Amino acid sequence: MFVEPGVWSYLPHEVPTSTRTTASISAYLHFYDNTTRIFPQSVRQCVFEVRDELQSLYYKSLKYHPYMFENCQSECQQEYLAKLCNCTMDILYPIDENYRPCRLLDLPCLYKHNDILLNMESFGEQQYVTFNKEGINCPCYFNCKSLNYFPDVHSDNLPDVPADQNETELLLEVYFLSNTFKVYRTTAVYTFVDLMASFGGLAGLCIGCSLVGITEILFFFMCDIPKRTVSCSQLSRRVNNKRRNRNFHGVYDGNGNCGSGRSGGGGGGYAGANTSDKNK
Repeated sequence: MFVEPGVWSYLPHEVPTSTRTTASISAYLHFYDNTTRIFPQSVRQCVFEVRDELQSLYYKSLKYHPYMFENCQSECQQEYLAKLCNCTMDILYPIDENYRPCRLLDLPCLYKHNDILLNMESFGEQQYVTFNKEGINCPCYFNCKSLNYFPDVHSDNLPDVPADQNETELLLEVYFLSNTFKVYRTTAVYTFVDLMASFGGLAGLCIGCSLVGITEILFFFMCDIPKRTVSCSQLSRRVNNKRRNRNFHGVYDGNGNCGSGRSGGGGGGYAGANTSDKNK
C-alpha cells in the first residue's frame, strides 16, 4: 500500500512469500490553481482544503483525520456498514464512539450485505454505466492538490524454498523509478476577465465601441440626462411663478377699489368714465 501521509488505509498489494518481489514506484502530483475556484466542485471534481468547501456535501473524512480521497471512501464505507448492520468493523477503521463495534451476532448481517459492501461505485458514473447489483456510491472527490503513487510490482519464485512451511523467506525491493516526478496542473482556460476582454475586442472590431465609449454612454444616460431634466423643470417652475405673480398681483386705487395688473387698471378707467357721464 503506497499512499501519501495522512491516509488511513487504501487498496493493499499482496506480496506472496518465498518470492523475490520488486516494487518500482512512480509519483505524480496533481494540483488545481486558484483560477479554478470559480467553478463548483461538481465541475472541477476536486475539493480545496478551505473551510467553505470542507463543510459542503462532498466532505467526508474519518474522525481525527484530514480530508483525503481515501479517507472519504473509508468513512463512506463505514457509514454504509452502520446503516445496513448498525455496527462497524473496528479492526478496519479507527475507533469512533459514534459507531458500535460489530459482534458475533452481527455476522449474518455482514454476510447478507457482503456483495453490497464490496461493490464500490465511482461517484458520477451511474449515468454512463449500468449496474446489475447494488453497491456503495460515495460522493468523494480528490484533493485539489494530491500526490499519487503508482507501484509496479513483480514477483519471482525463489529457487531454494524451505521444506518447513513455517519457515518462509521473502526478498522485497522497493525503490522509486526516477528521482523526479511529473506535475499536472489544471487551470481555467477561459475566465470572466477573458470573457470581458473578448466582448470588448469584438465590440471594438464590429461597431467601433470601446470601454471608454460605453462609460461615456452610461454617464450620459445615468448622470447627464437626469441632471438636465431637473434643471429644466426648475427653470420652468420659476417662469410659471413669475407669470402667475404678474397676472394676479393686486393693485388698490384711492377709492378703495381693487384692480389687477394692466388689464385691471384699464377696467378701472372705463368705470370712472361711465360714472362721470351719469353725473352730467
